[in-house]
Amino acid sequence: MSPLDDLAELLKELPGEDLPPRPDLFSISGYPHYEDVLSNWYSFFMDPSGLHGLGTMFLDTLVDLANAGKRVRVGKSMSIRREFTTEKGLAVDIIAHDGIEVDGRIGGAENAVIIENKVFHVLNNNLDDYLTSVPNAKKIGIVLCLKARPVGHPQYECITHAALMEAVVAQLPITYPMPEPYRQYLIDLEQNIHLLTENMEITDEVRFYLEHAERIQRVIALEGSLRVYLTTALNTAAQAMQMQLTRNPGRSWYISVHREDRAYVTVLLEDAFTKGTELVIVVEVRDEHELKSSDTRLDSIKGVIGTERQVVHKVDPNGKWIQFAPIRIPLTRERGFDLSKTIEERIKTDLLPVLDAARLAFPQ
Repeated sequence: MSPLDDLAELLKELPGEDLPPRPDLFSISGYPHYEDVLSNWYSFFMDPSGLHGLGTMFLDTLVDLANAGKRVRVGKSMSIRREFTTEKGLAVDIIAHDGIEVDGRIGGAENAVIIENKVFHVLNNNLDDYLTSVPNAKKIGIVLCLKARPVGHPQYECITHAALMEAVVAQLPITYPMPEPYRQYLIDLEQNIHLLTENMEITDEVRFYLEHAERIQRVIALEGSLRVYLTTALNTAAQAMQMQLTRNPGRSWYISVHREDRAYVTVLLEDAFTKGTELVIVVEVRDEHELKSSDTRLDSIKGVIGTERQVVHKVDPNGKWIQFAPIRIPLTRERGFDLSKTIEERIKTDLLPVLDAARLAFPQ
């Protein structure tokens, strides 16, 4: 078996792709793993008087998971404090207490839950200082983290985000009278925690990579060979037409007489790299003004293309460019196939008349 046959067999083993998760509040807003954002959401759901209608369920669940039900009593009178500043000037992520806050200090509390929220950061906080921020109370410390680990403090327990959310959701039947939109908010929070936790585990994809890393690197090198092949063919075709090839940062190249031309030929490489199927080549027009498919300046271009071919290929949503008259060149596996010659002939026959018309419609 040749090395390439070996790679082909390997690719058959690739794990299938799962459908991407639905967008939620966290992914849409771009804050999927920010500790402050998660702490804000936890504070909202831990507030016994919150509009979510869960009462003390979050706090009760947290205390139960820490096996601290006999040490701390959770009640509806508890207040939730975010970013409480200790006497040493440190900030506690969340404090739940049944005392009174006066002049930045908590007094008269009988029970307290001190919570440090961790996602990807290292636990190097002054946990003793956090505990003394609520004096003379029965209290426990909780470190919320992605993966269970030793905390190194006798009064703190590590509870994973996933364990907390799973335990809360398990207590909520579908008929639970939780008002909207807070039910959806809770669902989004649970999904976000699930995705964060999932990223901590070795998935089938990661395991596959670790097992086949060397051969996967050879596959990546093969893409480099395809890139060289395409670049060589495009350069050869451009030189034969006395034009120049300019690479775009994306997966496309421009072929033009002058780089500042408003109209030029664009080679789109997405299908070549992702599917190994074909090159798509178009005439592209750029303008500083808004471009639409109905722009009257494009009528002369459409007339040159004719009715038997697709006219408009794609329009920029921002109206800065429009692509016309696509041609498709299959990347055949046949020996002796001259890609550069095929590109040159197809551009000359099908696209140069369109390009000339575009330059007249959009002069320098």
